[in-house]
Amino acid sequence: MKLTREQAALLEVSKSVINNHRIAADCFQDMDWSILINLLQQHKIFALTYENLSHVIPDSLKESCETIYQNHVGIIDERMNEIKLLFNKAKEMDVNIVLNKGIALSIIIYEDAYKRDSRDIDLLINENEMDKINELLSVCGFHSAIGNKNTYHIDRKDPDDFFYLDKPILKSPDSHEFFEYWKQTHSGRYVVLETGRHLHQSIKEITSFLESTQFIHIQGNENVKTLDLEHSCIALLENAFNDAEGFDERIPALKNYIDIAMFVKKYEQNMNWDNLNKWIAKYELNRESALVIKQIKEIFAGADLSFFDYIRIDEAIDHNKSFYEWDISITERLFLDGEQRKKMIALMSKKAAFSDHNKNYCGPIKTNDQQWRQLLVNDDKFDLHYNFEYEANHLVLRLNLSESTLNSLTENQEIIIFLINPNLDCSDYFTHQVIIRKENNRLQSVERSKFAHVREEDVLQGCSNFQNDNGSLSIYLPYENLGSGDYIGYFIGVIDNLLGRIPHWQTAPPYHKDFWTSMPVLEVVDH
Repeated sequence: MKLTREQAALLEVSKSVINNHRIAADCFQDMDWSILINLLQQHKIFALTYENLSHVIPDSLKESCETIYQNHVGIIDERMNEIKLLFNKAKEMDVNIVLNKGIALSIIIYEDAYKRDSRDIDLLINENEMDKINELLSVCGFHSAIGNKNTYHIDRKDPDDFFYLDKPILKSPDSHEFFEYWKQTHSGRYVVLETGRHLHQSIKEITSFLESTQFIHIQGNENVKTLDLEHSCIALLENAFNDAEGFDERIPALKNYIDIAMFVKKYEQNMNWDNLNKWIAKYELNRESALVIKQIKEIFAGADLSFFDYIRIDEAIDHNKSFYEWDISITERLFLDGEQRKKMIALMSKKAAFSDHNKNYCGPIKTNDQQWRQLLVNDDKFDLHYNFEYEANHLVLRLNLSESTLNSLTENQEIIIFLINPNLDCSDYFTHQVIIRKENNRLQSVERSKFAHVREEDVLQGCSNFQNDNGSLSIYLPYENLGSGDYIGYFIGVIDNLLGRIPHWQTAPPYHKDFWTSMPVLEVVDH
């Protein structure tokens, strides 16, 4: 992929930050500055590079760029006011919260609160203390909310789109964070606050992150607690890996890679590197760290990055392949659009799931084996067993629900069935979908889910026949041209609807990287 002038300039601007060099004006010849400014904002480094670029920004754009920067300053000022209030109250109420990312890293790395793009306030918390934390946030004017029109997106311009929650609720049962807290400031803008109980899906035991801390000064407040140097570095590496290799359409941001390079460079002589390497090993992040550092060295080729030698990743270099086997470089991936990334993730997820990466592909279950298998559900009281048969161009899925499960099911719960599309050249995930829900006190196959959890463009077929005999269900899925030895991926899940608004999977969700690493596989076997 040949970079555009604007993309190449973006990388040169980034290298100038790392090398601490003033960038030459000839890097910007014959370039569309409006495109470059959009790229700087997309990659969240406009504020970081604004001062370096001020001497070369065209006169026609100086005023608009200054407006963008001053708007950023206003947003950071509002967040610092709220952080000051939060940590003063936390000290009074004896509540342990830790400021993560955002302004904390801006101060630690750049000694300037305004250098990093900070969209929200991120706190690491002990979920066992969530009642106390919720009280603290309420006292400070923050309230947990979801969207009325779209659970996961609030239209900030529409006050009626806020549906406030009585208590904090996880975004999903396995989510690393609760739904956002919101507070409107005097300017009319909203400050958004995130409470995280994990570091994404990589680090679920964060006791050391809550205990290994340091204090930083924000607007004269000396009570602001953030991560110590070793844990800050781990959080930076983990976040960059999650953004680049996660299961979503987000494009990895240059900000992540610049922050890591600048952090390691700044603390080259002050960091306890032995401790850092021990923590990386403890949290089993050697492979992830190796991959991120490899990506940094590729993106900023030509920059002096020798300071990364302190992070011991040699033993992980030969094993640093991600679950996703990208056929384009990390530099090219920085400039994908969301739809392109979405299709690539789908193709790579399926390719890995139908390969030796997946233990269930190596040891599939077989049709017509007469064995009943229990569905693993978070709710111990939910008892469902299933098996598969293949007959007359139909895959027949039989479900057996216990009497107590059948009686406890409500109209706010659904059983979802997907067959995975085995065509590895097609970016559609599924060939079939069946939704089962209790209506008029009887389980039925229904056309549409109540929940916004399905990418409908992926779903092609339903079932041709559905039979219910007191909780013994037979679902006939038309599937022609299947032969003995063919493999099919499948998903059987249970989803609950909290408050009539929030879909919560009681099984591993299908749109999640963890599902594809262990996708259940069915081998078709003749009678």
